[in-house]
Amino acid sequence: MEEYIIYADNYYLKKNTKAYYTLDYYGGKYSEDTEFIRIFKNTYDEKQIEELNNAKTRAERILRPALQEIMRREKFDICTVVAVPRSKAFNTYLPRQLYLIDAIGNAAQSFNNVIDGTKYIERHANTKTTHIRSREVGRMTAQGYIVSGENANDGPEPYPGITQDTCNINSAYIKGQTIILVDDIYTENCHVDEDCIQALYNVGAKEVVFYSLAKTVRRY
Repeated sequence: MEEYIIYADNYYLKKNTKAYYTLDYYGGKYSEDTEFIRIFKNTYDEKQIEELNNAKTRAERILRPALQEIMRREKFDICTVVAVPRSKAFNTYLPRQLYLIDAIGNAAQSFNNVIDGTKYIERHANTKTTHIRSREVGRMTAQGYIVSGENANDGPEPYPGITQDTCNINSAYIKGQTIILVDDIYTENCHVDEDCIQALYNVGAKEVVFYSLAKTVRRY
């Protein structure tokens, strides 16, 4: 597991944040190591349950030791694990599209001194899906997503404060707590994670450490 700093800027994040990740992700290209993350995206095509279960198992096998190691390095006696919410309103997702959040919650529940806070942030309004740039990405039906040519990738691009504007945040359970915020992939200059970190501080988090399964590595 590698560590780095997400540096503060004047727009999204006001405090340098310690961050960790396990896998290298080469922008736009999933390797054998990171293919399971693509399965979690599951934005408008239907994934087989077996495929999703395998991805969830893989994620949990990475998350459990990662959480334990972060707590050791940061000397946390207790912490709360919170998941970065998906880009669309929570109530528009089918259960099979929330397997990554389930994996994060299952990993947190493996420890007596870790609180599962994966329900503490839930998005109530759509935002732009940053990993899909096409306007024609499909439409959700009762049976799942279908490609329809409609502009389903609606909502604003990331901007400072988008997390608080578009999410229900359970501040009562975050205030004064040490948080490990978890996402699938961290990409510099995307700003979704930075904004989520700042939102946690804005509602009173004592300390926030960030972890992602993978981090985008750019080849020059």
